[in-house]
Amino acid sequence: MEPILLYGFPLGSSMGLVAAFERVGQPYRLCRVDMLTEMKNDAYA
Repeated sequence: MEPILLYGFPLGSSMGLVAAFERVGQPYRLCRVDMLTEMKNDAYA
Protein backbone atom coordinates (compact mmCIF):
# COMPACT_ATOMS: atom_id res chain seq x y z
CA MET A 1 0.00 0.00 0.00
CA GLU A 2 1.40 3.38 -0.95
CA PRO A 3 1.60 6.19 1.62
CA ILE A 4 -1.19 8.77 1.73
CA LEU A 5 0.01 12.35 1.89
CA LEU A 6 -2.47 14.74 3.50
CA TYR A 7 -2.10 18.30 2.30
CA GLY A 8 -3.93 21.25 3.72
CA PHE A 9 -5.85 23.88 1.83
CA PRO A 10 -5.55 26.89 2.08
CA LEU A 11 -3.05 27.06 4.94
CA GLY A 12 -0.62 24.27 4.18
CA SER A 13 1.77 23.04 1.57
CA SER A 14 3.37 19.64 1.14
CA MET A 15 5.06 20.28 -2.18
CA GLY A 16 8.43 19.31 -0.71
CA LEU A 17 7.11 15.86 0.15
CA VAL A 18 5.50 15.50 -3.27
CA ALA A 19 8.81 16.43 -4.88
CA ALA A 20 10.62 13.86 -2.72
CA PHE A 21 8.19 11.06 -3.65
CA GLU A 22 8.50 12.00 -7.33
CA ARG A 23 12.30 12.13 -7.13
CA VAL A 24 12.66 8.61 -5.69
CA GLY A 25 9.85 7.23 -7.85
CA GLN A 26 7.86 5.96 -4.87
CA PRO A 27 4.09 5.69 -5.40
CA TYR A 28 1.86 7.81 -3.18
CA ARG A 29 -1.68 9.12 -2.92
CA LEU A 30 -2.78 12.66 -2.20
CA CYS A 31 -5.65 13.64 0.06
CA ARG A 32 -6.71 17.29 0.17
CA VAL A 33 -7.98 18.50 3.53
CA ASP A 34 -9.82 21.79 4.09
CA MET A 35 -7.90 23.03 7.12
CA LEU A 36 -10.40 25.74 7.98
CA THR A 37 -13.32 23.35 8.49
CA GLU A 38 -12.32 19.68 8.45
CA MET A 39 -9.20 20.01 10.61
CA LYS A 40 -11.23 21.55 13.45
CA ASN A 41 -12.91 18.16 13.93
CA ASP A 42 -11.87 16.12 16.99
CA ALA A 43 -10.84 13.26 14.67
CA TYR A 44 -7.73 15.27 13.72
CA ALA A 45 -6.79 16.16 17.31
